[in-house]
Amino acid sequence: MGGWQRAREAWERLTEPVDRIRDREERELARLLASLLFGAIFLVPGGLAFTIVFVQRQSLWHDADFLAIVGLMVVLWIPYVLVRRGHTRIAAALAMSISSVTLYAMAIADQDHDDLGFLLMPILFGSAYLPTKPLLVYLLINVVAMMVSSTWLPGVTARDVFVKPVSFVVSGTVLTLIFARYRERIASQRRARLLSDGQELRKIEATLVEQTAALARTNDLVLALSNVAARLRTTIAPDVVMETVGRELLALGTKCIIMLVDRDDESLSVAYTSISRSVLAVGERLM
Repeated sequence: MGGWQRAREAWERLTEPVDRIRDREERELARLLASLLFGAIFLVPGGLAFTIVFVQRQSLWHDADFLAIVGLMVVLWIPYVLVRRGHTRIAAALAMSISSVTLYAMAIADQDHDDLGFLLMPILFGSAYLPTKPLLVYLLINVVAMMVSSTWLPGVTARDVFVKPVSFVVSGTVLTLIFARYRERIASQRRARLLSDGQELRKIEATLVEQTAALARTNDLVLALSNVAARLRTTIAPDVVMETVGRELLALGTKCIIMLVDRDDESLSVAYTSISRSVLAVGERLM
C-alpha cells in the first residue's frame, strides 16, 4: 500500500461521520464540516507561517495575525470534536462565532476596519448548515458590532465602517440567503419527486407481485387439469374422474363439491366432495 493510499485512509477516518447520522445528505455535510475544520486547524497556520517567515522575513511570535490565527485554530478543536460526535449544526454555529471573534480581534490588533469585511466568510460557510433565521440574527449582531467597533479603532468613523465592511457583509449575506433559499427549494422539489417516484415504484411492484401470484395460480390450475386429462386417457369411470379433479383442486388449496342432476326427478345429488360431512350436513339443513 502506497503512502498516498494510507494518507487517504487516515483522512477518511478523521472525517467519517458517526453511524447514527443516516441521511446521506447530512452525512456529506458532516464530512465536509469535519474536513474544513481539520484542514483549517493545520493548513491555515502552516500557510501563514510560511508567508511570514519566508516571504515577509519576520518573526512568527511578533506577528499579531499569526498569534490570533493560532489561537483560533486551537479553539476550533471544540467544533471539530462536536461534529465528529454528530452535533453538526452546533459545531457549525460555534465555528462561525469563533471565526467572527477572531476577525474582530485581528481588526483591533491591526487597527484596520477592512478586516471586518471577512465576516462574510463565516456567513457563507454557515448557510450550508443553518436555517435562514439564525443567519439573519447572526448578521444583525455583527452589523451592530461593526458599527460599535468604530469606537475602538482610532481614526475610523461610523460612516467608514458602514461604507466598507457593513455594506459589503450585508449585501453578500442577502445574496447568500437568496441563493440558499432557492437551493433549498430545488432540493425540496427533488425530494418530493423522488418520494413520488418511490410510491409509484412500490405500486408497480405490488401489481407485479399480484400478477406473479395470479400467474402461479394459473400455472398450478393448468398443471392440475393436465393431470386430470392424463387420468382420463386411462379410465372412463366417472367416480375416478371426479375424485381426480377434487384431489388436484384440493392440492391447490381449493375445496369443491360435485353434484349431479337426476334425470328422473331433476334433483341434485352429491357425487363427490372434499368438504367435511359435518359442513355438508349443516348446509343440507339450511336448504
